Amino acid sequence: MRQFAKFVKGPLAHIYNMSINSGKLPEKFKVAREKPLYKKGDIVYKIRDQYNFLPIFFKILEKLLYSRLIIFLNKYNIITEVQNGFREQKSTTIAILPFTERIQEALDNGLQAISIFFYLKKACDVLIQKVLLDKLHS
Repeated sequence: MRQFAKFVKGPLAHIYNMSINSGKLPEKFKVAREKPLYKKGDIVYKIRDQYNFLPIFFKILEKLLYSRLIIFLNKYNIITEVQNGFREQKSTTIAILPFTERIQEALDNGLQAISIFFYLKKACDVLIQKVLLDKLHS
């Protein structure tokens, strides 16, 4: 694998940099070939073609973008301390502690506590990409 890496690291770095600079994902990275693998009975499992390295290359690009995004967000203090999703050393427990403390405080003081929760399945599908990109640009 190391011999393979030395031949592809230059071209991949170029592809990754072009993708990051242009803001576009190479079309080939969006494709994954799958082959049916027949098991017992009528069940069909799909496996990725073992020679299809594109998903691996996409995962590397994804990690590069993630690390650059986190550096940018931290550098400009865009993420607040209470934003816990996708951050190192943060968890859902830490995220919910201030919420539960405020509820307990309200109840201790004889107040009522009301909460509204939203669950957006596939939240990225709900976003209007152009609006999000415009907001990020500004």
